[in-house]
Amino acid sequence: AMVAWFFADQHPEMTKSLTVLSVGHPAALAEATDQDEDQKERSRYVGLFLLEGKAEHVLSEDDFRRLRRMFGEAVPRGAVEHFVRSLTRPGRLTAGLNYYRANLSRDNWWAGLRRDVKVNAPTTLLWGDQDPALGRLQAEKTGEYMTGDYRLEVLEGAGHWLQFERPDEVGLSLRKAISK
Repeated sequence: AMVAWFFADQHPEMTKSLTVLSVGHPAALAEATDQDEDQKERSRYVGLFLLEGKAEHVLSEDDFRRLRRMFGEAVPRGAVEHFVRSLTRPGRLTAGLNYYRANLSRDNWWAGLRRDVKVNAPTTLLWGDQDPALGRLQAEKTGEYMTGDYRLEVLEGAGHWLQFERPDEVGLSLRKAISK
């Protein structure tokens, strides 16, 4: 989702519309983390991801038990096993974690995010109200940072992995955005 936000900012000529799953505007996420104890708690995993070596050790120990658990029950076991197999290949887990390390501040996690991201394209944020990592405030504040049309779709009872939990609703939202 963050890649989508930054792409839309850097390449508005290539962005006719934007549909983002779970993760609100970077500034909204940073603001929510600054102001909201609930979001700080939900974001604690980021502190681990930023610790080089330690994160790899914790996520890979006991046959990647913690990594598997991060996907919860929403993601089919076959897909989880595919992801885990891929991440067990040399360097891949570190490469994935390096995305966080390159873009976030070790001391104040989300504070390292660029807050000046501007998206003029019509944008939809799909957010599950049971998301364990991203709270309501970051979703609601996203509208304050939008310069184009914006719509927040709250998927009640859904968590973080919306493409697995609610594929029909995600697909419908994407088709609506593309058809405009």
